[in-house]
Amino acid sequence: MSYFPNAIVPKRLKKETFNEVDGSPLIYNASDYNKHLREIRAIECSLIGSAYGTGIVDLLSRAESLTSEILRGGQMVFLSGTVPSGSQIAVPDKVTWSIIKGPLAIGDTEITLDDVSYFPSSGYITKINSLGASEFCTAGVPVGVGDACAAGDGVKYMAYTDFVGGALAITSQELIFYDGIDVENKKLLNCLRGQDGTTVQDLAGNAIGIAGWASVTVGMNAYVRNLITPSQIYVTHDEMLTTSGYMLEEGSASRVKDPITVEFEVAYSWAILGNFTPLTIGTGFSCQV
Repeated sequence: MSYFPNAIVPKRLKKETFNEVDGSPLIYNASDYNKHLREIRAIECSLIGSAYGTGIVDLLSRAESLTSEILRGGQMVFLSGTVPSGSQIAVPDKVTWSIIKGPLAIGDTEITLDDVSYFPSSGYITKINSLGASEFCTAGVPVGVGDACAAGDGVKYMAYTDFVGGALAITSQELIFYDGIDVENKKLLNCLRGQDGTTVQDLAGNAIGIAGWASVTVGMNAYVRNLITPSQIYVTHDEMLTTSGYMLEEGSASRVKDPITVEFEVAYSWAILGNFTPLTIGTGFSCQV
């Protein structure tokens, strides 16, 4: 019996005639031979598979490929930690990622990467968005002439830039689907931006791009001495996940008061599900016995 699809047992059945004696322990009939050969071929088909690649050998091969992919790519990752304010949050080990090169406009459907080597021919990529803060006045308007709040506009405070006069909420990452790769120019093609309700942002510089579905959340992890009741706590990060975080009091019309933290750490949490590369189903051979 062969273990290789290209060296299968030939189908050479003997001709059965009316002279055969079925069930005789003394005579080896053509039907006995044919039954034996059919059993061998049935075992071979079970191991190697049919034309649809359903044999045990084929299934084990695909399972081995998938296991190797999981071990290489870190298919599912949950990770939390802290970094000092001003530091960069690192992408977890064994996660496939690359730097997305700007500029990238909101309507662009091609994305340039530093490296496309480990990206499947189609799938998802998660682009990290910027979550930034700026100075505003408590009346909900930007600061005016002289970098101050005008009379009647209240005092200065910090706010997430996208929230004021814009969206009520944004996501700190954008999920993008693509269905082609230009290997020579390191581009993902035919991109569908803002999947699953994620926020689409333009990009002037560079951003972290993670293969698959990824989410990172940030918050404060502060140790404060002689705490004055704060009126503002915020954490920001840019497209490369460099963080900043502050605990502040509202200021006067001309300035936001100094931070009141003694030490400030940014807490983060990753949840990542990598792309599964499509597995090729073997062609096998016909298992008619």
